Amino acid sequence: MEKLSVEEMRHKMDTVQLQDELVDACKWGELDRARELISRFGTEPRARTLLEEMLQEDDAQARQAAVFGLGELSGAVSVKRLELQLALEEARGDYDGESVVEEIVRVLGRMEDTEARAVLAR
Repeated sequence: MEKLSVEEMRHKMDTVQLQDELVDACKWGELDRARELISRFGTEPRARTLLEEMLQEDDAQARQAAVFGLGELSGAVSVKRLELQLALEEARGDYDGESVVEEIVRVLGRMEDTEARAVLAR
């Protein structure tokens, strides 16, 4: 079993708390709070990694929050990841997947990236 230092454990706990708060903010439509939480994740590569990990959660609300976060980070990398997630969610064929698909479409529609518009057109 991997032993974590006190600092690593604190960081992991902070990350989990931040993720939980992001899910809660998105769940209640508190988008300004959600944006502030995304900025607290830290540098963009770190934030993107954490959000992409959230996309793999079983909980649809966690995946929706991650989609929102990736939309806030924007850029071609986010668009590509959201396009992939769109296909994964559609393949689920269940209500949870549909709710995440709706969030992906909403986020892509808000993004100014021309690639986001191309994904929606397909």
